[in-house]
Amino acid sequence: MARRSIVLEERKQIKIFTNPVRQEMIRLLRLSEVPLTAKDLADRLYLSPAAVQHHLKKLEEIGVVEVDHHARAGDMEVTYYRDADVEVQLQMGRNDGFQGEREALAANLVDGAFRRFLAAAQQHNENEISEYGAMLSGVLHLSPEDRSIFEKLAGVSPYKSPTDMGVNMVGSCITDDGVVCAAARQEIIRRYYRAKVDYAKGRTDEETVQKTEMVMKSLDLSPEDRRILMEQVGQFLRSHDTAKAENLEHWEYVILAYRA
Repeated sequence: MARRSIVLEERKQIKIFTNPVRQEMIRLLRLSEVPLTAKDLADRLYLSPAAVQHHLKKLEEIGVVEVDHHARAGDMEVTYYRDADVEVQLQMGRNDGFQGEREALAANLVDGAFRRFLAAAQQHNENEISEYGAMLSGVLHLSPEDRSIFEKLAGVSPYKSPTDMGVNMVGSCITDDGVVCAAARQEIIRRYYRAKVDYAKGRTDEETVQKTEMVMKSLDLSPEDRRILMEQVGQFLRSHDTAKAENLEHWEYVILAYRA
């Protein structure tokens, strides 16, 4: 099932989402293996629970955070929150007067990831860093026909140009069958982990976990196979880093990844 998408097209939505404190709250919820309370987040952000509760309500309002469950703590009822697991679309190419806010948010997201990447790199020596972070950059040379792979996967491509889609989707340009199959295998493993987390949180039943595990085993996959993900990405990038024909599209990229 495709992830639900939220398009930020109203000033109120953009203002709520771009708040830096709320961005850090979203990040903490995404990293957490269990739902968190306002107090849990307050302790990590050095804020008052009341202030965090206010921010959570705003994020819940636009659909990026949701209530997981309620529980009793003494005489009080406590609310636990989780990341809503949605795809937020900034619509960078939209000319509606909010472009400055969108560009500022995109810049903050990139800068935040880069600073955390540097922090991770500083904690490990040069022999260990490959296990904790990776940074790749370069140019891909792709034919227009490569978009057909994405159209087959999604039905009909909703994007006609980088401006139309807001971001450059290098993933929509893969024609290497081996790379596509490897990506599909990684997605199966991701869904297995997601089912395990949902079961632990009481959001799904054991049968769902068993079904995803059965699919994974039928393809001779195991959770350990996820470690080769960056190798597969690197293989695809290297196989398209040289212009082998004329009239190719040139896609510049930077991939930044670190173990959070």
